[in-house]
Amino acid sequence: MYLNKLKNIQIVELLQHLTDKEISNFEKFLESDGSNPALLVCLSHLIKPKVKDPEELKTKIHRDLYPQLPYKDVRVRLLFSDLLKELKRYIHQQIASSEWDSEIDLLKFYRKRRVERAFENQFAQLKEKLNHHTLWDENKYHHHYLLELEKLKYESTKSRYNPTNFSEILANFETHVLIQRLRLYLEHLSFRQFGSELNTFPELESRIHEAMKTDWSQIPEVNLYISVVKLFTDPENTNHYEKYISQLQPLSLDLETKKELYSLALNYCIRKINKEDEIFLKKTLDLYDDGVKNSWLLDNGVMNQVTYKNIITLCIRLGQFELAEQKLNQYKEFVNHKDRESIFQFNQARILKEKGQIRDALILLYSNRYKDSLIEIHARIEMIKIYYELKEDALLTNQVQSTEKFINKLEKLGYHKKYYNNFCKYANQLNKLRNTSKKSSVSKELLKKLNKETEVIEKNWLLKEVYNVVSKP
Repeated sequence: MYLNKLKNIQIVELLQHLTDKEISNFEKFLESDGSNPALLVCLSHLIKPKVKDPEELKTKIHRDLYPQLPYKDVRVRLLFSDLLKELKRYIHQQIASSEWDSEIDLLKFYRKRRVERAFENQFAQLKEKLNHHTLWDENKYHHHYLLELEKLKYESTKSRYNPTNFSEILANFETHVLIQRLRLYLEHLSFRQFGSELNTFPELESRIHEAMKTDWSQIPEVNLYISVVKLFTDPENTNHYEKYISQLQPLSLDLETKKELYSLALNYCIRKINKEDEIFLKKTLDLYDDGVKNSWLLDNGVMNQVTYKNIITLCIRLGQFELAEQKLNQYKEFVNHKDRESIFQFNQARILKEKGQIRDALILLYSNRYKDSLIEIHARIEMIKIYYELKEDALLTNQVQSTEKFINKLEKLGYHKKYYNNFCKYANQLNKLRNTSKKSSVSKELLKKLNKETEVIEKNWLLKEVYNVVSKP
């Protein structure tokens, strides 16, 4: 990862977001294009900078390229500018644009230059390619639409009009628009998870609901997105999830599409678990395993540390501690090496705690510093649970108070904030219950509240501890 100071240089920031393979291909692009050789030298310094300071880096590049000349900042800045232009051109030609874009651009060129035979041959080839494209691909309706639209424009220059051709254009256009409308609606639904006060859009929703009344089984791309909409608009009906997964699993998808579609399923499962639907514990773990196996859960081969934590959490909640230890070691290598030991020890501490080795777990939690705020919150919550179980009331009270302050300082927790704050609130009430003489009446009230509560993490632990207090003399 590049240092923060160097990220202020735009070319460095952009290079950071390319894979090693893409950077290698960019170097070949510069070589084959006959670009200024100095750009290759400049690039070699920027890929993995050996200095921390931007000014020092620029001086080093200047000294390497112009050893006989006095340093002039403008020379290096012009190099950065030229290299950035070449990188943008490379991204446009090799990464951002698809093969289909190039084919349509060529067809459009033939039409505008009136190269009729070349146009008709190109059109026939693309039409044949699309007609035999049987894989799931939401973009094919857009491609069909663009192709037929070019044919319509071509024929209009010959004073011809084909109603059948126009009907096909319209049908593909409407299908493409419906898919985009469904995708947009899903984006809206995902944002509504984080704030119930978010505006609704009745016109959009009415069109979606109208589309849902139609049988789309002949258009699998629409049918799949309809299934996802049902998943999030009628979450209590778990049949929608089974139907969605059954449609999704047989599909042959590129990695980005797979990541998007499976993440929707994962999001639903996590929400069901948050609502205490324990049937989804195993389903979610299966999704995580599939995500690692087929790479859709990874970002350039790297696993997010929150994902790593969630996998261990699922094993723990399933009561499978050996499986938790297996996953802890199996998936450790996928975590970013800078965070690896920290998150490994955090998860190891959680497993130790569940196995009854509480003080060993506490030592591990104390010895860590967490860069990810969500992981830090969960580490703090584990310590609250441990202090409670060790009957360290003063430490428990201090930890609850400091955790509440930490949670409330964070702005980007969304709906999670309420879950964490509620845990702290109930942990305090649980501790008061243990220290009160009126356990019967207080415990009944606390159980009543907890059973109705839908927005709290570690609900099972809280309920278990309430029952433990009541059952002890």
